[in-house]
Amino acid sequence: MIEQDTHKNNLRCFVALPSQYLETNNRVVDAIHSSLEKSGYIPFFSLDVIVPGDSIRDKIIGELAKSDCILADISSLNPEVVYMIGLAQAMGKGIFLMSRVISRGSVMLPHSLREYRMVRYDEDKIYDLEQKIIEYLNEFRLFPSQYQYGFKGPVPFSIDWDRLSARDVENLCKELLLQMGFRRLDWGKELREIDLVAEYPRKDPDGFEFNEIWFVSVGSDTKVFPEFDYLIHRVFRYTDHLDSILRKGANTNVTILFMIPGDSDASKYLARDANASRRFMKGGINIRTRIWDQNYLSSLVRKYPNIGYKYFSKEGQVGSKTRKTYEILYLENIALSERQLALINELESEKNRRVRAERDSVWKDIAFAAAHKIGNPIFAIETDLDPLAKRIREDRKEEVNEIIANYRKSIDKAKAIIEQFKSLTKAQEIRIDRLNLQSILNDETRKIISRMGIEAKIEYLDSGPVEIMGDAEKLTDCFDELVRNSTCWFDKEEKKITITILSYAPSPLPNFLDSSADYVLIHFCDTGVGIPIANKTKIFDAFFTTNNHGTGLGLALVRRIIDGHGGGIIESGEPGKGVDFEIFLPKSLAVG
Repeated sequence: MIEQDTHKNNLRCFVALPSQYLETNNRVVDAIHSSLEKSGYIPFFSLDVIVPGDSIRDKIIGELAKSDCILADISSLNPEVVYMIGLAQAMGKGIFLMSRVISRGSVMLPHSLREYRMVRYDEDKIYDLEQKIIEYLNEFRLFPSQYQYGFKGPVPFSIDWDRLSARDVENLCKELLLQMGFRRLDWGKELREIDLVAEYPRKDPDGFEFNEIWFVSVGSDTKVFPEFDYLIHRVFRYTDHLDSILRKGANTNVTILFMIPGDSDASKYLARDANASRRFMKGGINIRTRIWDQNYLSSLVRKYPNIGYKYFSKEGQVGSKTRKTYEILYLENIALSERQLALINELESEKNRRVRAERDSVWKDIAFAAAHKIGNPIFAIETDLDPLAKRIREDRKEEVNEIIANYRKSIDKAKAIIEQFKSLTKAQEIRIDRLNLQSILNDETRKIISRMGIEAKIEYLDSGPVEIMGDAEKLTDCFDELVRNSTCWFDKEEKKITITILSYAPSPLPNFLDSSADYVLIHFCDTGVGIPIANKTKIFDAFFTTNNHGTGLGLALVRRIIDGHGGGIIESGEPGKGVDFEIFLPKSLAVG
């Protein structure tokens, strides 16, 4: 008995989330689950709809009709979510909105959504989101009307059925049924006179809950009445819904409802209704008929003013010519989504083609420069071959050893170029893991700096660990190259490297970064000679160097590693006062 009372008081909440939640935002989904459970609500998540085609439409509308309210995430104004909110508005459901806090800019809400309650959440403060949802849900249980309408105060309208088109009449009648608690099962397909098949939840005096089946005919067409008994016979004989009920052996009521807003003589058929329903009982099924005439439908419109405003106000009449049925809107939404997806795929293909073309061009330049770099030591060896042979014949050992020593230097230089070139080609093969940036800088980079006899200072401007997603080995190589680059340009007695870490990079971000992502900012500074302004745009190019002993691949390797992590690097130091490399690393990373 206790379980029945608890279940009886439970409300249902439809949760509308973008399909991207299937891959991310698990913490947000868990918070929503928890808040609904603690508030005593039965949830249905739009993400659970996995059946293809038209069944998705039927499932969504059916679940919305059964629900008392909708909780929708509009962080990205996803078309699927906006469509579900529109359905909820038409049904008069309670509406709650939630939106992720975006540090740079915000989503501009349509005017029709601005009056609804909304909670803005931070993914790092999930507990606050959970508590706010619980607060709203508890308020809705006590004061549901505060959450049902997007406009404030009464809206004047005059009911005039003659001004409505046949399409508007059909839409209005269906919205009234949904508002009254009918649960839509399917559009009428088996009989031409039946437009809608729906369930209506009922409860007997003992508290037993059951569903009535309603076959609904919408509009002013009354040509079925002369053959009324034959229609009842056809409904009973040729509908799958009744067959399934009979097979289960269940007792139920079946109602055939005629909604006739334009028929002033509809009342004359009411007298036949009782006789028809008494005549037709079989197999535990009682079939009855109902006729809702213009007066009764008008009273329903006044009871649900949001629907009346939509169809009978001046603003509603303006939009009447362009108003479409839910089926048409849904199909158009699907078509738009498919076209959008095709356009995205086309743009992605074009982007990939351009990236490949640019990459091929870059690698051609790199290959040419590499051939030139490697060719220099080979040419030096080739030039010394004849003098070497002559000195060997003349047994001039000291000069031979000198030439061989030069050979070794040339070979070592070629090997160094080849090794760094190999590292450059593999720089963006990133193996992702959650990393503590302090451990990389304190344990690895500090050791490298100390071995070279350089003073090191590492500062963290924010308390707590700094965690990122990245490849520890690649990032260690990156900072190793930066240290080696600094050692080549110290011209003073003071040799010092300072590394400063900010947990969140301040705005504005460089334009080559994703403005919606969060980054860690690392300043790598030294006390060397710095970089001339004319060279600042070239230092990350492969084989560019002003050091006679360098390969020109070190900083190119650094940039490719940082780019491979989805970050970026720039040099902003003042010439003559040392370098200042600003390194941006994303706090989260998806590698494709």
